[in-house]
Amino acid sequence: MSGITSVRRAVVTIIAKNYLALAKTLANSLRQFHPDIDFHLLVIDRPGFPLGDIDPTSIFLIDPLSIMDGTQFNSMAELYDVTELSTSVKPFALRHLLDIGYEQVIYFDPDILIIQPLDEILAALNEGNIVLTPHLLDPIPMDGRLPDEPFILKAGAYNLGFIGVNASAETRRFLDWWSERLVTLCRIAPHQGLFVDQKWIDLVPSLFERVIVLKHRGYNVAYWNIHSRKLIEEDGRYYVGEKRTPLIFYHFSGYRVDEPDSLSKHQNRVDPKAEPILGRLLRHYAELLEVNGHSRYKALPYTPWVPSGVNVAGYLRAELGIGEAARGYVASLKQLGIDIALLDFAQTLSRTRDTSLSGFATDNPHPVNLTCVNADQVETFISHVGKKYIDNKVNIGVWWWELPQFPEMWKNRFRYFDQIWVGSEFARAAVQGATTLPVARIPPVVEVKLERCYTKADFGLEPDEYIFLFVFDFLSVFERKNPLAIVQAFKRAFHPDEPVRLVLKCINESHDPKHLRRLEEEIGDSHVSLMKGYLSKDEKNGLIAAADCYVSLHRSEGFGYTMAEAMYLGKPVIATGWSGNTDFMSETNSYLVNYKLVKIDSDYGPYQRGQTWADPNIGHAASLMRRVVDMPAEAELKGKQAASDIRAKQSVTAVAAIIRDRLYDLPPAARRRLKNRRRKLMVRVLSSSRVRRLLAAINRRVPSRLGMAVKNFLVKAGWY
Repeated sequence: MSGITSVRRAVVTIIAKNYLALAKTLANSLRQFHPDIDFHLLVIDRPGFPLGDIDPTSIFLIDPLSIMDGTQFNSMAELYDVTELSTSVKPFALRHLLDIGYEQVIYFDPDILIIQPLDEILAALNEGNIVLTPHLLDPIPMDGRLPDEPFILKAGAYNLGFIGVNASAETRRFLDWWSERLVTLCRIAPHQGLFVDQKWIDLVPSLFERVIVLKHRGYNVAYWNIHSRKLIEEDGRYYVGEKRTPLIFYHFSGYRVDEPDSLSKHQNRVDPKAEPILGRLLRHYAELLEVNGHSRYKALPYTPWVPSGVNVAGYLRAELGIGEAARGYVASLKQLGIDIALLDFAQTLSRTRDTSLSGFATDNPHPVNLTCVNADQVETFISHVGKKYIDNKVNIGVWWWELPQFPEMWKNRFRYFDQIWVGSEFARAAVQGATTLPVARIPPVVEVKLERCYTKADFGLEPDEYIFLFVFDFLSVFERKNPLAIVQAFKRAFHPDEPVRLVLKCINESHDPKHLRRLEEEIGDSHVSLMKGYLSKDEKNGLIAAADCYVSLHRSEGFGYTMAEAMYLGKPVIATGWSGNTDFMSETNSYLVNYKLVKIDSDYGPYQRGQTWADPNIGHAASLMRRVVDMPAEAELKGKQAASDIRAKQSVTAVAAIIRDRLYDLPPAARRRLKNRRRKLMVRVLSSSRVRRLLAAINRRVPSRLGMAVKNFLVKAGWY
């Protein structure tokens, strides 16, 4: 193991997913000699990637969205083939790792095996900004075999299967220069003087300072220089040439596992059968690849991310949860660089004054519809836009739901969709239990923006009072939101003389005068303020920011937007420890209230008698409210952890990555419709009594294996 002292270092490689075995083999070889160096993997066609096969403690995945803008990545994916794209993003990945704090970063091609410690590279990075290895240290005979020197001239003087950089201003200047050119000029086009990212590096030693060309015969040994670097093996170690130079890493460029005794598809100069030590190394590498699953991964198809567009419809101007979710999804789709057509569906009792989006369309030109309209309003939406809106499209429904059982009366709405998105795992389990359609958890974006700094005085509150806050909508069903429990817990926790106040901020109270009166009676003359009516979005966010603690004793939530928004702002949050909010709330970042599950005793809106929701423990809630006032340091720490968690997991970028991977799995609409028509035809055929009798007779006489083969054929053909 290298004795070079501690510097924060990383190695990165870039693959399409069918090269996963090569990346794992490289990572294992690095770990053998340098367990202190972090290994990062960038997968350019992430969907379908077997994430479960990656140990996240030893291989750190880089998302393309973290290294460049989604629009730029998409345009490059459309412009380039797999080799060109993999090499074009290299400087972006190097710069990203420097940006997150690494002092030295090394790139290796995935088809490299590290055989001994990288001491010379690490020493060179302590002295220089950029470290390169040349293809050749010796001339190639002019004998008509390949590779020859003209071959190398076309490819470039330096092999970019390896490059090392350190964190310096000069390195960043180099990476900016290189990345700017690779956005459009990373082509395999020798007739134009281009060979992916590699040919550009011929200019680097003269354009940038402290570029070290490492002329060590044990580095980057490969088919292009093996003619002058004969391998020797002694005591289980590999050496190069008569001087016994240690072999540090071998580059298996062009090697084919299905032909383990062939050196490379790019050469005919060296015959491994005449070089037994080289042959042993090649076979050893093939064995390592098989151990790491190459026979399984190699068939994975390359699926570049080149989306053509999504139509987003829903309550795009409405001030309610599903409208906010839709606006967040639009922001994430824009970050992915996807063309969007927006359709605002304004048939709601909620106020429609959100101005975040504009440029609404009347048509839906793109192949995918993302319809952010709850299940109960789907029929109304279809009547509004017409059936043509969903014909010959891939249709995704975005639904909010808050109980463990999905209503039977809404199940016929599934027929309009190909899949459903929901905001939490709780909602996903409920909806998935009612359908065979795929149901995906796509968390909503939570980002709270403030145009100015708000204080308690802005809302008529005393600056020296500790403020508990709950924000709710009477249209979201009073019994489910359960504000009465918060008032009861508050009155139990605090004496009337204490400088503590509960603020209940409500909207749409005029639609439910009965429960408004009940709430006002419960409040009485206590230190509880009921703030009615709409605020602007900025004012609502400012109220949350001005409060000291947020409380929700809900009976059930599909997600819990206002809790997440308070956490984003670093507020301690006290909430029922059940339903959708537990996706983002835990004992480490919030205060979870004990509860018991109870049967609903009556119908409340769509929540039917006999279903289940939570009954939060008012005594426990009161003790937690007391605790955050008495232990402010602990509450502050929870708030900081909450802000960190929400900002990491619910950002536009984080949600964009989840959306992108989900959109990859969508079948083309035409193929899906054809398969559905075939299935319907087959159902009609098989419904015939004569056909059923014939099939039964065949089933008695045909061997089961043959019957299964016929079934498999029908499945593949889309008839079964």
